[in-house]
Amino acid sequence: MDGVRGPRVALVTESFDPRLSGTAGTVRQVANRLAETGYDVRVLTSGAGPAAYHAAEVLRFGPPRRSHQIHRALEAYAPDLVHVFTPGPVGAKALRQAARLGIPTLVTETSARAEFAPPQWQHKVADATDRLTVTAAWLRDRLADAGLDSGIWSPGVDTDVFHPDRRNPALRAIWTDGDLTQVAVGYVGSLRKRHGVRRLAEVASVPGTRLVVVGDGPQQAWLRERLPASVRFTGALKPRQAAAAIASLDVLVQPGTRTTCAHALREAAACAVPVVAPRAGGALDVVEHLGTGVLYDPETPLALADAVAAVVADPHRHLLGQHARARISRRTWAVAVDELVSEHYSVLPGSSASQVA
Repeated sequence: MDGVRGPRVALVTESFDPRLSGTAGTVRQVANRLAETGYDVRVLTSGAGPAAYHAAEVLRFGPPRRSHQIHRALEAYAPDLVHVFTPGPVGAKALRQAARLGIPTLVTETSARAEFAPPQWQHKVADATDRLTVTAAWLRDRLADAGLDSGIWSPGVDTDVFHPDRRNPALRAIWTDGDLTQVAVGYVGSLRKRHGVRRLAEVASVPGTRLVVVGDGPQQAWLRERLPASVRFTGALKPRQAAAAIASLDVLVQPGTRTTCAHALREAAACAVPVVAPRAGGALDVVEHLGTGVLYDPETPLALADAVAAVVADPHRHLLGQHARARISRRTWAVAVDELVSEHYSVLPGSSASQVA
């Protein structure tokens, strides 16, 4: 850059390092790619943590005088764009202060809370930003039904971290007690009721399988109480640990019908692991039925168990994983973030954030 600064982008998120949430991971990847391509990046977030992420300064805000602090931070940084991910207390205030300072704004909504466009969300988010993007086609369609215009931006996946070579036979042997006839079927994600995790009881009943649950959350006690003792619970894992766990599975299941980013499905595909998911939510954007996995009708009782049983019984199921890897490899984070810039940063009135100096 020879001393010429690139466009300044303030990334605003409620969740960032050291947290391991899907949103935090997405923002890290966006920050990485923007910096690689010449952008000057600053992160505004809440919670304790490091004051820097690689070359980006990280500003953290607590509740006292948060609006005033955010106003001063944006005024001092003078970004070309304020990009807010799933606005909460920090994000909503950043949108309001950016408007007062005349800074263009973009919101990327990564949660399903906007499904029915509740008035408070519409007022604080949809009506407060210059442009709104969501990460799943079904959510864009729901917002359109409510009269709200939104763009769609699909996340990427780290195909180096999530790779078939991460498969660990020793780990799989632990899960199956060394029984090579057993198929390791796993769920990866937060253990929340809205994610459909109670349907994992169906999966645990499929003969010839060992269920592995990767993640934690409020439903863990319910699951531990009702699932067989053979089910393995790993708890929450860091990205590289999660990559090894996913790659060591034979099949991944995702029962949630309102997924948005569908990170676990993308990561399984990158690890060449076939998936079973509902014909609903973010799975429709990621899974090609009978091409990279199997989609089942979530309204049909025991359809999940039947779909898992069919994949488990298929001696050629590895081909689904191979096709999934080939397909998802075209959606790296570099590709995804470059598309974000070209299709969404560029259309913002008054913003120079799509023009790298």
